[in-house]
Amino acid sequence: MFTLSPHNSGVYIQGYWQAGSSFSFSITNNSDLVFKVSKAELKNGSNIIGSSSDKSFLSDGSLEPSESVSLKFTINMDLPDNGFVFIYYLEDISTGERFEIQHEYGLW
Repeated sequence: MFTLSPHNSGVYIQGYWQAGSSFSFSITNNSDLVFKVSKAELKNGSNIIGSSSDKSFLSDGSLEPSESVSLKFTINMDLPDNGFVFIYYLEDISTGERFEIQHEYGLW
């Protein structure tokens, strides 16, 4: 239903992502359905590192068939790697079902 394209770049030293490292995530709607995009978040463990619900950054809040949304968060301090996860929060407009699309970044 979706094509997922995660990417990260930066410097990783002894378990820490260094300031200036970035984490991006693009999703493409491959279905015939329309989805509401309400929020994007970058988490490190249980801590929210970055978050946006600004529709201008989230495909105007709607993901039509064949459309994509892409966002990047850049960290401004060295952070331990407690499991960086990028999450998009979506809703199927036709059913009201809410769900998440996420990617966990690793070093592999």
